[in-house]
Amino acid sequence: MGEIRTVALDDGTKVTLDTESAIRADFDTTRRQVHLLRGRAHFEVAAEPRPFVISTEAGSVSTSGSVLDVAYFDGKTQVGLLSGGADLRPFGQTAAILHVSPGTVVAVGRDGPVGSLMRITANDMRWTAGMLSFEDKPVSLVVTTANRYSDAQIVLADPALGALRFTGTVRAKDTLGLARMIAAMFGLRLDTANPLRLVLSR
Repeated sequence: MGEIRTVALDDGTKVTLDTESAIRADFDTTRRQVHLLRGRAHFEVAAEPRPFVISTEAGSVSTSGSVLDVAYFDGKTQVGLLSGGADLRPFGQTAAILHVSPGTVVAVGRDGPVGSLMRITANDMRWTAGMLSFEDKPVSLVVTTANRYSDAQIVLADPALGALRFTGTVRAKDTLGLARMIAAMFGLRLDTANPLRLVLSR
């Protein structure tokens, strides 16, 4: 929890693993297969003739050489492509192949695309340096993301607080700092009596 680690695969591909994330690599003479078992990973894929395939329980991504983020959360696979090209396919749907263009984010579940096409931003990539950046995001998403990095958990006393829109940057493991930032931004009360349960309320 809270660790962000960069590793090198046998083909020269660099992978940055997010907190609580895991991969398994299976390479042979014809194919480079990486299984994203959980969490999120940033890939700088070494270009070579063998295809590079990243799979999750919800889909697979194939590329020959690119820079991309792949995440597997809540039963869906999300791909953010920074450069190169990639094809995203939901499992069990051989014809449903989505071509991912550089600068975009695409998500699929087992039944096909999830949500609308989005643009990837510089803020989306700051996690690889241990920073979390949000721009006009709901507090519920901000809290859920930050809580992945720390034993200390931010708790919203009123679920309606989750609809507030937050913009800001914080170190990934600085959960208390984020809680204080949210409290100051929206005039909320922060209860830190239990250092592992940081309660925000009106």
